[in-house]
Amino acid sequence: MLYNRSLQTAVNIVVIVLLVGSAIILAVGFIPSHSPLAPLIGKMSGDPKGTSAMLNSLDDPKAVGRAIEDNPEFLVEVMKYSDPKGTAIAVNENPEWLADMLSYVDGEVVAGALNKNEEFLTAAMSN
Repeated sequence: MLYNRSLQTAVNIVVIVLLVGSAIILAVGFIPSHSPLAPLIGKMSGDPKGTSAMLNSLDDPKAVGRAIEDNPEFLVEVMKYSDPKGTAIAVNENPEWLADMLSYVDGEVVAGALNKNEEFLTAAMSN
């Protein structure tokens, strides 16, 4: 027996939202740690103008820095597939954004990624 139909509707909606949210969280738990995005982003860095535009369009360097901080292996994978010349050009065109973003990343994370990609760093520095 329903005492208040609108209250019951509201409770049903909350329960459904919680169930859907729980299902999404459970599904995200099964996503592989090696994201297919790293090779895609790496290949996109071959176009310096596109990479520069992509960096320019990222509004929140703090969010990007924290994402790198939380998943340092992603940065390693992106560097593995990136074009050093395109990346160097994009970085040189966006120094303020890069400096702001790096202020939110632990130096050990950046050093680890650079140490695992010495050839990339050497090639990027020569451009």
